[in-house]
Amino acid sequence: MKEENYRKLPTPAFLLDRAAFLRSARAFLTAMELNHGGEVRLGYSVKTNSHPLVIQAVKDIGMLAEVVSADEYRLVRSLGFSPSEIIYNGPLKDHDTFVEALNCGAVVNIETWREIDWLRDARPRGVGLRIAVNLSEISPKDAIRTNDQSRFGFIDEQGEVTEAILRIRAIPGMSVSGLHLHRNTDARRVSFYSALARYAVKIAARHNLTLDYLDIGGGYHFNGPGKPSFSDYFKAVNEALEGTEISKATLLAEPGNALSATIFQYITEVIDVKDSRVIVDGTRNDIDPLYHRMDYDRRILLDEPAEERPIVPVQTIGGCTCMERDVLFTLRDAPALRPGDRIVFRNAGAYTMALAPAFIRRPAQIIPIS
Repeated sequence: MKEENYRKLPTPAFLLDRAAFLRSARAFLTAMELNHGGEVRLGYSVKTNSHPLVIQAVKDIGMLAEVVSADEYRLVRSLGFSPSEIIYNGPLKDHDTFVEALNCGAVVNIETWREIDWLRDARPRGVGLRIAVNLSEISPKDAIRTNDQSRFGFIDEQGEVTEAILRIRAIPGMSVSGLHLHRNTDARRVSFYSALARYAVKIAARHNLTLDYLDIGGGYHFNGPGKPSFSDYFKAVNEALEGTEISKATLLAEPGNALSATIFQYITEVIDVKDSRVIVDGTRNDIDPLYHRMDYDRRILLDEPAEERPIVPVQTIGGCTCMERDVLFTLRDAPALRPGDRIVFRNAGAYTMALAPAFIRRPAQIIPIS
């Protein structure tokens, strides 16, 4: 978008580039199709950004909606998704949506013991089983603590997978037809997905499972300089699966960050300057609600040429809330900022609006720009 158009927008606001979402989704699906010998299905992680405009784009392109709670399930159903267009994960399912999803063709991955009990109320079919992944065991360089065992799913090494399979098979007509191995890592390395695929092969062989699908989960980088491509991930997965019993199983993936991060920008305006202390009408709560990031991909739009302003050694750019820690970034040896200048933050779509608190003011508005 041209610089003059940014100046016409109300602030603060998230700017949604729907066309960018569709491009990323198509690129992701193509990477899966070109690098896997069997069928592939792509689901969007609704928890990453559940704004209805995003969910509608998911439906328009024919993706599945991956949900992790009864509330998310009902949300996507209200937006037109049939159960057969849903992947239902997570421990926060409820009985009624769980049974409906099973009976109406959703991909359902079992997460808890109570879900196995609920199977008795549904029609006979195959279900998926979530495996609890221990990073310390399958990909030690991605572990952030000793014995980095996931809290979610069933732990194979403790006999939980064996017990879960026995309980499922004891219900007439029920079977395990899929494996779900979702686990996020900070580095999002390609090698982790290769290790994840090898672990899936090991689980399937150990328990003599004939799989209809393998759900490899999410957690991928979005496309960008210095980041792995979508093809890099699925070449590695395919190499790990090649020649195994599950190489032809349908491959599912559940990207969230990879598709939603780059489709939103966040625009805010400078409203006050005191010496080197700059205040904007936006807040770090909007673009970094967990206060984890150290820097942001940003663009500063000055009201006048930079050469007409003095250079300031240090400027601290803070948000509009009454929290001392609401500091967005520090500028060094840069032209002085003044009221009316604007700052545009790129890649602001993943886990931002979903986690931002309604603190002091309403959430920033959403403006479609394509």
